[in-house]
Amino acid sequence: MADAVILAGIVVVTAGAACAEEVKQVWPEWQLRLSVDSQTRIILMGKVTREEDTPTNLQVGVGIDHRFDEHFSMRLGYLEGFALQSGASGDEQRPYLEQTFGCLLPLSLQVELHSRGELRWLDGAFSWRVRERLQIQRRFEIATYRFTPYASAEAYYDSRYDAFSRTRLSFGAIFPVDEHLSVDVYGSRQMDNRPTSKTVDALGLRIIFAY
Repeated sequence: MADAVILAGIVVVTAGAACAEEVKQVWPEWQLRLSVDSQTRIILMGKVTREEDTPTNLQVGVGIDHRFDEHFSMRLGYLEGFALQSGASGDEQRPYLEQTFGCLLPLSLQVELHSRGELRWLDGAFSWRVRERLQIQRRFEIATYRFTPYASAEAYYDSRYDAFSRTRLSFGAIFPVDEHLSVDVYGSRQMDNRPTSKTVDALGLRIIFAY
């Protein structure tokens, strides 16, 4: 059922993306993951959106992640967004709850379904959003070095428009540097059809510290 929802969202959004405005962005991000015990961790993060070498938006957040078993985990978090350009909209407060269901397929493929509900106050106006993301990944090993390529598709349903308003397709890989540091490098194509048609091609770089 969730796979059908994601597919429907992709079809609806991409159908209106042919004549969309196209922009390029860079998404640098850092995360600090602090283990409380073997199943629970606290996550601190910061992310900047840059467009044409100009920072346009900043997000900071905190979350707590708990893994119940090898197939199911939940995250409760809060994000604060700030517009970085004078006079621009984009200030946001966003509590969210995310559930992740995972399973192992043949050929050592790991499939995860991330279902996320968000309450949003955008420039003071309340709305809510549901995000469904399907991700496939596989760990590879060369000599003693391991890294994990992945691909994902995500559909966004926005209460402001009572419709699927965004689709995001991503491809990337996570590269460990040492025991506590890894780097996630990815490319994304983000397609919006509301309030206007817009396509964003983004290069993402996420630095992850884990203790």
